[in-house]
Amino acid sequence: MFFRSDNGAAPAPGITHGRRKDRTTDELIGLVRGLLADGMVVQQEAQFLARWLEDKREFLGSYPFDILYSRLSDALVDGVLDEDESNDLADLFLRLSSNENATVEAVVAGKASSSLPITRPEPVIVFPEQVFVVTGVFDFGNRKQVTACIQERGGRVSSSISGLTNYLVVGNQGSDDWMHSSFGRKIEAAIDHGVHVVIESHWHAHL
Repeated sequence: MFFRSDNGAAPAPGITHGRRKDRTTDELIGLVRGLLADGMVVQQEAQFLARWLEDKREFLGSYPFDILYSRLSDALVDGVLDEDESNDLADLFLRLSSNENATVEAVVAGKASSSLPITRPEPVIVFPEQVFVVTGVFDFGNRKQVTACIQERGGRVSSSISGLTNYLVVGNQGSDDWMHSSFGRKIEAAIDHGVHVVIESHWHAHL
């Protein structure tokens, strides 16, 4: 079937590309919602979506295909999807599927929501001998890169909050609805233990 304009001429290539992109975006959102139906993302699902996106390579330079493919590639680079990476993908899937019309800036590049219970005033961050827990999706890079950056500066990284934790760093792509996100329990635990809760941009300013 060929689309025709009112004057009978075939539409410009840019128009048909735009229509294909709209249809493929709708298909992508449907896939993301289906994969997230059980509230988690397993390795086989992540690999399936990455292959699906590769088949749609003409759209990989535009949102939301670029963001999803980048995050999936980072998570799968070592061939293993660990629990933190799975949770990060689930949070990203949730934001995309619940607000597919949002802009890149609003959904992905936006800073952490002011509703997050970050420590006020924001503390000075020191690294040597300090214990960090990181959670959420980071603009800086994947979880392994964030962990390595902290360790290079003498800090230690733990997977869970305890009385020894000094800072909980929440990725800039933190969910507005943080209490229902996969990292909500860590934030609640940090508050209970008196741990400093800081967002990625504040942490990054101290590097």
